[in-house]
Amino acid sequence: MEDTPLFQVSIPRPVWVALGFAWLVLSGFVGWGVGVAYGMFLAWAGIATAVFLANPFAGALGLLVLNVLAADWGRAFVLFPDKPYNINQAGLANLVMAGLAVVYVIRRRPRLAPLTLPFVAFLAAGLVSIPFSSSPFAGVRDWTRMLPLAGLYVVAAESFRGAPRRARVWVWAMVVSSVWPAVVSVYQGLTYRGYHNVIAGPGQNRVLGTLSHPIAYGVYLGIIVALAIYLFGTGARKWGRIPLALWVVFSLALLFFSYSRGPALAMFCSLVALALLARRETAKARAGLIGLAVVFLAVVLLAGRVQDLLTPFLYRTVEPVPAGEVKAPRPTPTPPLGGSTGTTPTPVPTRPAPALNSVSWRLNLWRFAVDLALERPLVGLGLGGFPDQSPRLVGFEVTPHNDFVRVFAEMGVLGLGTFVWLWGAAMWRLFQFWRRAPDRPLSLFAAVLLAMAVGYLVNSLSADLLNNPTVGWVFWPLMALPEAFAPRSEA
Repeated sequence: MEDTPLFQVSIPRPVWVALGFAWLVLSGFVGWGVGVAYGMFLAWAGIATAVFLANPFAGALGLLVLNVLAADWGRAFVLFPDKPYNINQAGLANLVMAGLAVVYVIRRRPRLAPLTLPFVAFLAAGLVSIPFSSSPFAGVRDWTRMLPLAGLYVVAAESFRGAPRRARVWVWAMVVSSVWPAVVSVYQGLTYRGYHNVIAGPGQNRVLGTLSHPIAYGVYLGIIVALAIYLFGTGARKWGRIPLALWVVFSLALLFFSYSRGPALAMFCSLVALALLARRETAKARAGLIGLAVVFLAVVLLAGRVQDLLTPFLYRTVEPVPAGEVKAPRPTPTPPLGGSTGTTPTPVPTRPAPALNSVSWRLNLWRFAVDLALERPLVGLGLGGFPDQSPRLVGFEVTPHNDFVRVFAEMGVLGLGTFVWLWGAAMWRLFQFWRRAPDRPLSLFAAVLLAMAVGYLVNSLSADLLNNPTVGWVFWPLMALPEAFAPRSEA
């Protein structure tokens, strides 16, 4: 099947021009009368919608790139600063993408992609759990964070189907879009300033680019490194190989300066997996990948060991509330959409552990989450419910920092079963793509996707990736890339 044009507009151009001009005028009035942030987002949403309706592939790619370039504008563009549930740019972008994906599915009725059914089952389990949450509005909010992941995957799978040129455009766009977050990271690292900045302690400035957290940025950089390695191996001419090699090293350096150990360990696992899976590459190239992984992990561990030794002197840690002195959770405010906030949760015994490092802190959270989930194992606490319970353990609202634990705690066995199904289906599809690859370029491409999935899965065991839609926006469409190279019988 030959690729169709990347840009194709069927509606007469004068109509598009008139509608676009009217929308920009409206955005200008809103920006003048209400606030610049409101007007900017309205203009952005209108342009993104128009491009998506004209060409879903270009629109989805444009939405994704824009959300990476401005992933944390939300902190600056808070629309309701006095409300308990703020809606920011990233959240609104999520809703725009979700709405467009629904429109696409209704209008195009695409063929089922390999992950469609597990995605639908996972979303259904989330809907079932929302009424049981102590904060149903938070449950709806978290569900709308997951919905675009499925929608964007479906749109990407249909757009890629039998269209390898689009797959290459997508991969190049992802790598090129990482330049601006890197520029922001360098500014943060050199100046200790900038709106997007996290200073964890003396001498440690955690860069996070344009994303909302250093861990999210570290996960994103792991994806970029994998894609850049693929382009270095097959997609670039000789004059482009040096910049790509430098970009891999530079991205690894930025990952180090995010001081995120989970993404660093996941990057090591991803590089080793790639070396083992790249069966048609030379022994020298595979050994080089393992060497790069070992050097990177050694640097991270050395720096981490120094930090561990200094932790008791430099940082104040939050100790868990001892068992028997459980504090009542902070009253949940009434959601803006109205409705009940739910019943008061029953006390659950905690198993306190010293929170001197991130590992013990996470283990404590996971035990607490599992204890809560066992109260209602079928449907869990309800989607979005764990942060309301976490102050009883650590004194502030936090998620479990493990997607699988979080899904079990908030969505019960139903949610965990569908989540495992989703991941199993994704890995099986990538494995089949890798096993059937007919030539070296496709074999390397499949190995990169599998290695990337391994890294993302490792990150999911220590971070809340479902709670950070921007990273998921980047990752899940990449899981649809095998559709671009599927045999005609499958496409």
